[in-house]
Amino acid sequence: MGNYFCRNVSPRLSLQLAADLEEGIVSLVKTATGFGWEELSDVARRRLRLPVRYRGCSLRKLTDRIASEYMGGMCQGILPMLNRTTAKGGTKVGILNVPSVIALLGAGSFYEGKEATRWTRLLSHEGLALAADLRDAWGQLQAQYAAAGAAPSTPTLLTQLIDGAGSLSEQPVTNKLTRALTASVEEARYLQLDHEMVLGSDVPLHHQENAAWRNCDRY
Repeated sequence: MGNYFCRNVSPRLSLQLAADLEEGIVSLVKTATGFGWEELSDVARRRLRLPVRYRGCSLRKLTDRIASEYMGGMCQGILPMLNRTTAKGGTKVGILNVPSVIALLGAGSFYEGKEATRWTRLLSHEGLALAADLRDAWGQLQAQYAAAGAAPSTPTLLTQLIDGAGSLSEQPVTNKLTRALTASVEEARYLQLDHEMVLGSDVPLHHQENAAWRNCDRY
């Protein structure tokens, strides 16, 4: 329910629900394990939040995923509204290709090859709540990515300008966008934690938590 709500409702309105659901899950984990979230070390909390493929427990924070859910829902719900061209030169008829929607989103905004400017027209409307939500969601995702120490030498999904949010250069990422955005942030967080462990900067190399991390894939 929480993910569906975050996907279809303004991030400003879904934040409290996501926080309440998180609090309930943390309480459930404490009841099941006997450990309170506040009792865990920083490393333990960060590992719990990572997916299993990154040596974690997939106990994701819903407040962390509000922005990726919303961006996924936005691309999935809005792009099909207008007529779109395809790589093979065909045309997909929009489900709501009417003058009012065209004026809002811009004629041809979702044509093949225009991925980098797909939201330019929408963002040009001053005071529009939908444009503000897009700015907030994309800003949150880029902030999460940067906070994880991500500094890629080549463009990635989350280094794109907001006008092309949801695409990688001229390659659209519309299918499973939420998963792709979440994976980008989680990979950056994993690499950051791995770097800290290997260097022993925050947790000494001989510490049990560090040894457990470094030897996780050896058994």
